[in-house]
Amino acid sequence: MVLAVKYFDSIGVPRLVRLELLDQSCKRAMDLLEDSKSSVLAVAHAPEINLTVTGEDMMVIVDRVQGTPIDGWICADPALLEELEEYCEHAAVAHQTHLFVNTDLPAETVSADAAATVGLQDHSAVGSSQAVEEIVQMSEVTSQIQVAEPGVPGEGWSVLHLFFHVGSPVDKEQVVGALRAASGDGYQVVTASLMGHKADFAVMALGPDLARLRRLQSELQGSGLFLVDSYVSLTEVSEYAKDVPQDRKIPRLYPVLPPAGKRAFCFYPMSKRRHHGANWYMLSYEDREKLMAAHGTSGRKFGGRIVQLITGSTGLDAFEWGVTLFGQRIDDIKEVVYTLRFDEVSAVYGEFGPFYVGIVDEPAAALGVCLLGSN
Repeated sequence: MVLAVKYFDSIGVPRLVRLELLDQSCKRAMDLLEDSKSSVLAVAHAPEINLTVTGEDMMVIVDRVQGTPIDGWICADPALLEELEEYCEHAAVAHQTHLFVNTDLPAETVSADAAATVGLQDHSAVGSSQAVEEIVQMSEVTSQIQVAEPGVPGEGWSVLHLFFHVGSPVDKEQVVGALRAASGDGYQVVTASLMGHKADFAVMALGPDLARLRRLQSELQGSGLFLVDSYVSLTEVSEYAKDVPQDRKIPRLYPVLPPAGKRAFCFYPMSKRRHHGANWYMLSYEDREKLMAAHGTSGRKFGGRIVQLITGSTGLDAFEWGVTLFGQRIDDIKEVVYTLRFDEVSAVYGEFGPFYVGIVDEPAAALGVCLLGSN
C-alpha cells in the first residue's frame, strides 16, 4: 500500500483518484481470491497434507491432473477443501488470540468415489491456470505493497516539530540542503525563525514515513544545530468529526503547508484534564461532542485569518495533541487563543504546554535571521 501511494505521488495522481484506484485494486484482488478459493487452499496446504510441491506442481493441482507424485484430483476433492477451509478459520482465530490451532490438518486420502467425482469438468468452476497466474502476479505486487512499515500510519501522515538553538559553528549550506532534500515525494517542510529564549529555529516536517523525518532530524543535528525541544504526532480526523464529508477530511489528514499569506506561526501542545471534578474522560461521548461543537463554532469565526492543524499524539509524546497555527498577523494568533480560552472545553478541561511563536520563511532566510551576530 505504501509503495502504491508513493508511486501515485511520483506521477501526480490526485489523492481522491488514488484512493479510488487502490480501492478498485483491493476489490479485484478479493474477487480473484474468491473465484479461485479452492485452488488457493489446495496449493497452500499441499505440503501440509504430505504432498511435495514445486512451482510446476502447483499447476498440476490447479488443473486437476491425476497421477503421482502429485494428484490434483485429491487436492480438489470438495470434502477435503471443506476441511481445509474450516482449518483455515480455526488457524486465523488462533493467530489472532495467540493460541495453538486446536484442529487437526485434513487427511491426504479420499475415497475412490469422491475422487471420481472430481474431474476436469470442475476446472472452470474451481479455478484455472490463468486465474492462478493472475493471482500470483498480483501477490508479487501486494507482498511488497502490504508490508507494514512501523513509521507509516495506516491513515494520515507523521508529523515532527523540531526546535533548535542556533549557535556557532553551524553549517548553513548543510542545513538548507537537508531541508530541501526532505521536501517533495510526499513530504513537506515548514521553517520559521522564533521569538524569545526557548528556541531560535523551528522545523515542522510531515509526510508518510516517520523514519524519513528521523533522518532529517539527524542531518540537522549533524550540521551544528542544537535541539532543545521536539514534538511527535500524527495528522488525524477528530472522533467528533468522523461524519464530515471526505473533502473536509482530506485537508486534515494530508494538509498542504504552509498556507499562502499566513506567515505568523505558533505551536503548542495540549491535553484534556483528568482532575477530580474536571475529568474530560469521565464525560459521556454526547457531552464531549456538544462541548467540542461549541469550541468549533468559536474557532470558525477566525476563518480566513487563521489556519489550524491539530495533530494527535496520545502515546507518542508528553501531551495528547499538538496545535499548529498559521495567521496573517501575530495578533490574529493571540486573539484566537484568547477567544477559545473562554469555551468550557478549554476553561475547564484544557491543559497547555509551552508556546513557540515565530515567522515562517524559506529555510535559508529563516536560518539566516537566526545566524545574525554569530561567528
